Amino acid sequence: TFNIDIPAVQKGVDTVSIHSDLGFIKGGSIDLNILSNLRTETYFLDLLMDRVPIDYMYLYLRDYLKVSDFGGFLNTNIHASGSLRHLSEVTVSGTVGAKRIRLVDNDLDTVFALKEVAVEIDHYDNSLDSFDFGNILAFEPYLRFELYPEGDNLTDLLAFEIPENSETDTLLRSALPGREYFNVFVYIADYVSMAVEKYHNSSY
Repeated sequence: TFNIDIPAVQKGVDTVSIHSDLGFIKGGSIDLNILSNLRTETYFLDLLMDRVPIDYMYLYLRDYLKVSDFGGFLNTNIHASGSLRHLSEVTVSGTVGAKRIRLVDNDLDTVFALKEVAVEIDHYDNSLDSFDFGNILAFEPYLRFELYPEGDNLTDLLAFEIPENSETDTLLRSALPGREYFNVFVYIADYVSMAVEKYHNSSY
């Protein structure tokens, strides 16, 4: 079910409140509330996601990975604020999490599983390039990694191949000199390092 409530803008009234909610057949819901001030051109947003199933992403994921099953649930409680004049600049706080994440390959082997993960965002402001995460918690993570004479099971998950000496291949090798970039741990570590390079890290 999907509902949305957008009241008419009235003369002399500066604030507009918008509510929307979405319920899934398999369970789970999304609630969105937006409060906007037309005079100050600011907005406040609350997003609540409760047990939203992610198995709807399975069909899209198959374009990139050779998997037979993908599922789990998303949970968020996010508060955001910003300016209507600068929509790309936003301040965010709250929690983002997921439960019972699973990824199964075509051999019906579970490659990745996670009972629960939660990220507590104390403060995030992309206009200042700064963030402060209170806690990043992961419960019962599982990763199946098998090394073969030529490659590994994680590389075999890819539904496409990176041609040797291609532009992408050259880019990856230049980004990770002297390392095998198919090693998922090395790749993740370098990606995270690159992603947070521009931020002012004040607390971990």
